[in-house]
Amino acid sequence: MNDAMGSTLDRRELLAWTAGAVLAATGADQAVAAASDAPSGAPAGLRLKRIDNMDIYTKDVPRLVEFYTGTLGLKFFLPYEPDKRWAAIDFGNLTLYVFEANLGEHAPPHPGDRRVPGIDAFAFEVDDVDQAVAALEGKVTWCQPAIELWSHPSGTHYRYRAFYDPDGNKLYVTQPHKVARRRASAAAA
Repeated sequence: MNDAMGSTLDRRELLAWTAGAVLAATGADQAVAAASDAPSGAPAGLRLKRIDNMDIYTKDVPRLVEFYTGTLGLKFFLPYEPDKRWAAIDFGNLTLYVFEANLGEHAPPHPGDRRVPGIDAFAFEVDDVDQAVAALEGKVTWCQPAIELWSHPSGTHYRYRAFYDPDGNKLYVTQPHKVARRRASAAAA
């Protein structure tokens, strides 16, 4: 795209410029404040933004593909070609890549309150956790007997219920109720 000075903006520059203009026009001071909240010990030049993708290795790609796209209703990020032994599934704010494993066995699920080191789960935000649980009833293996509640003194709280995918990876449906950091900081003061 050419601007009035005749220079060319590439796609990334145009998106950055547009995002800046939108922030300025909407007075999105919270977004700007959050962007400047880099930890004081962060290396110069390192500015992590968001998780783009994650990988799951499985002995049975088609089974996980059917679970994530059929049972959970997620869409493919890239066209699925079963003979390639991988899939890319759109999780909304990140892409899940499912690859065929060629070594070892999947770790067994750790039910209940057992907390073992490593990545434990991913949680899908839903508008109504009761409705989501009802929709999944009979289609998933639940990790918990009922919807649970976790609350923080700031007022932030989550209602959630955990379940397993066919490989034993733990997932949650969660209904978050987050209190803005500013309000939480003011309440603590």
